Amino acid sequence: VSITAAPNTFATANQDSFIQGVEFSGELLLEDAWSVYGNYWYTFGKNLITDQPLSRIPPMQGILGVRYRRPLRQIDFYTWMSDRQDRLDPVRDLSDERIPLGGTPGFGTLNLRVAQTLGRCRQHRLSLSLENITDQPYRVHGSGVYGTGFTARLGYAWTN
Repeated sequence: VSITAAPNTFATANQDSFIQGVEFSGELLLEDAWSVYGNYWYTFGKNLITDQPLSRIPPMQGILGVRYRRPLRQIDFYTWMSDRQDRLDPVRDLSDERIPLGGTPGFGTLNLRVAQTLGRCRQHRLSLSLENITDQPYRVHGSGVYGTGFTARLGYAWTN
């Protein structure tokens, strides 16, 4: 745990603290190669000496999506959602320029991935990934930079 040693000077100290978390994931198989899937995770951290939140603990977040999966074709449409994080360590987080004043805002992105396998021997694979389709600004807690806007990636793989 970082502690203030002098103005604008920090040191580390062993202090009693705890981090607890939970994560769930699942996939519901539907008919004709379709499924609905998701996961959720939450982390809670607390310094027991100062009775304050631990620094840079990520907010509650998760993914929810619909998937089509066949041997030669895959389609995946999903959203990544993150709650705001305003449980901040009053020493490290409030003075950290990577964390906005008042905490990191929540966000949600829409994303699509498509892949197709081609060739007599299934040696070619084309893929297209569209991320943050709605072009919304977002920031992962503690990262200090905004995530990419709308992004398109085209991929090709050849296996022998």
